[in-house]
Amino acid sequence: MMSFDKTRVRILIVDDEESIRTVIGLALKEDGWTVDMVSNGKLGLEALTQKPYHIVMSDIQMPEMTGIEFLEAAKQKFPNTEFLVMTSNASLETAMQAIKLGAYDYLTKPFEDVSVISKKMGQVSEKILLRQQNNELLKRLKKASQDLKSLFDFGSQLNGLLDEKSLHEAVKTWIPKIFQDSTVSSFWFQNKSEKWELVQQSSEKISFEAGRTFESVEAIRTELSSLRSVRELSLKYENETSRLFIFEGLSPELADLFSQELQVCFEKVMRHQDVVSLASRDGLTRLYNHRFFQDRLRGEMSLVKRQSSDLSVILVDVDHFKKFNDTYGHPA
Repeated sequence: MMSFDKTRVRILIVDDEESIRTVIGLALKEDGWTVDMVSNGKLGLEALTQKPYHIVMSDIQMPEMTGIEFLEAAKQKFPNTEFLVMTSNASLETAMQAIKLGAYDYLTKPFEDVSVISKKMGQVSEKILLRQQNNELLKRLKKASQDLKSLFDFGSQLNGLLDEKSLHEAVKTWIPKIFQDSTVSSFWFQNKSEKWELVQQSSEKISFEAGRTFESVEAIRTELSSLRSVRELSLKYENETSRLFIFEGLSPELADLFSQELQVCFEKVMRHQDVVSLASRDGLTRLYNHRFFQDRLRGEMSLVKRQSSDLSVILVDVDHFKKFNDTYGHPA
């Protein structure tokens, strides 16, 4: 059996007979239910308008507004409210009409045992709880579907990126969409000379000076301690951590999936940069090679011709460097 708190289930009894209302109300209250009572359908509609009720227990035969009329009018405005109708043996046909209009069930008067009323309330409450659980599950499934779509779209955009600047901009654009919060904060840091330099930031709560450096990751954590659900992502390439991305991972599951996508894309961008650099850098020293020098020199020559300006080239040689190479080898 499902678990629910009786005191939180609000019940409205609608019956023109005061003795019936009193007996039912006392029985339900003694069993722990929260109960209100009114004497006719019009007052019942007013009560539903003023305060939400989970269950309405209504007589069918009432003056001014019959139980059927009351049920039909109430169901149009309050479709999630459950109805139990009370009828005499002579009006079972009317009770079945009430079921067709949306009533949960009916009880016949006079009652052989008032305990049956509380038992029936328990059955109705279980139905209400099940519906609430189903609605909550549907909401969660809908949100999960939206989250997966956002991550898929984010991953699709990352597939076309080949440089870090574009990666930073894509993350800045997508991270509020993924976590469905326009105020989510994020920060990029780059490891330079054993210090962490700020590369990019997106935050309404904390703002650093451009290019600010931090001595350690711990120092960064201290500065960002006021953020919500802080997540750190050490971006690695060839087993070396060269970038640090810190963001507000408002959903742990989403943060994990987002981090995986970002790590994969970062590795791809770094590999592409390596491939591009092979054409213009020396494989041993990683310095620009002769081909790059010639290309750059032609560009600079064209520039000074257009601007009628001067160009200087400085050549530097290291004395007796051949002796160093012969002694220690080129890798040294």
